[in-house]
Amino acid sequence: MYITYDSIGLWEILRGLNIQSLTLRGRIKRLGVRRIESLLQSLSSLKQLDTLTIGSNTILGLLKALNGLNIRSLIVRSTAYQAHLADPPPVLPSIEHIELRRFTCSYTWLCSLFNTLPTLDQEVTCQLEQFEITSCAEGAVGGSSTYIGKTIIQLSKNTFNIHNSRFDTHGLWEAVHGLSIKSMTLTFWNERLDVKLEESLMESLSSLKQLETLSIDIYDSPGLWKALNGLNIKC
Repeated sequence: MYITYDSIGLWEILRGLNIQSLTLRGRIKRLGVRRIESLLQSLSSLKQLDTLTIGSNTILGLLKALNGLNIRSLIVRSTAYQAHLADPPPVLPSIEHIELRRFTCSYTWLCSLFNTLPTLDQEVTCQLEQFEITSCAEGAVGGSSTYIGKTIIQLSKNTFNIHNSRFDTHGLWEAVHGLSIKSMTLTFWNERLDVKLEESLMESLSSLKQLETLSIDIYDSPGLWKALNGLNIKC
């Protein structure tokens, strides 16, 4: 379905449809409270909906309309360059796969997502593509940023696995800080740790107080051993 504006009448047409997959694409203005409620009611009425794909120039307000949906797959792709994720991550109790493409968010937003997903009963795969993570809180001025070409993250109640094509993802390490996990697997390609990244990775790993098992797959990075110094892990 292609959308040219956020029409309440359009959302009402969707109500009660017997569909498993829905794709919404087009130009959407910022959704007001009334339209968010209308969209939420329409999406909630799609009892068999399994996969929701959204492609739009902006998603301001859309994430709020997704709260509580029992979908298993959510794909959100921005048609604008590095659209900003400002609304809190939606709570999706049955979600198994999330894909976010061409967005910018703060590390605190990503941290909120990483803390929410492990509370679910099922494992969740989160795929980030053409993604930028800023190293400052929402609304703050300045700070650095990290660009991610593609990262796949698997989360469950006690496990956090990262499959990444790059190692120098400072913003990602900040988002991992303090997670309540017992097992972590890090898989990277052919990169070396610089001094700044050693410190960032060491701080994040040291903050994982419940971590028992750490598995790292990397081609060659002597600086990695410095980042592991003093960790209180069992294996």
